[in-house]
Amino acid sequence: MAPPELLAFLRPKATDGRLPQWTAWWDESDVAPMFPDPQTRSDVSAEQPRLPLSYYEESIPVPDGWDDAACGYLLFGPPYEHAAQDARDRGWAVDQVPGLHLHQLVDPDAVAARIVAMVDGWCSPAG
Repeated sequence: MAPPELLAFLRPKATDGRLPQWTAWWDESDVAPMFPDPQTRSDVSAEQPRLPLSYYEESIPVPDGWDDAACGYLLFGPPYEHAAQDARDRGWAVDQVPGLHLHQLVDPDAVAARIVAMVDGWCSPAG
């Protein structure tokens, strides 16, 4: 689930095999800009589980052909450029809405519109 460099970052944060809520993994100065306002931050934080470290150590089997159907990747920012390139290499549609990790909370209308536009490009009306 996680690359070795992320696991190395996460292991020291675990207590009794569980990680803190993910927003506590990072400095507040990095996390706060991902949220549109303090109330949204509070709401999201209240719903976060403390996942076991073992979740991130797992390897998930992927069946052949899982991505043969129309797929897409919506990129928000540079930290995910590698994932976007992987999507391009698979032949997926890739689009971008500039933002941070939780941009769907900051500008849900723009994110939804871009996803709809991507899907519309894959589908034609039944007729």
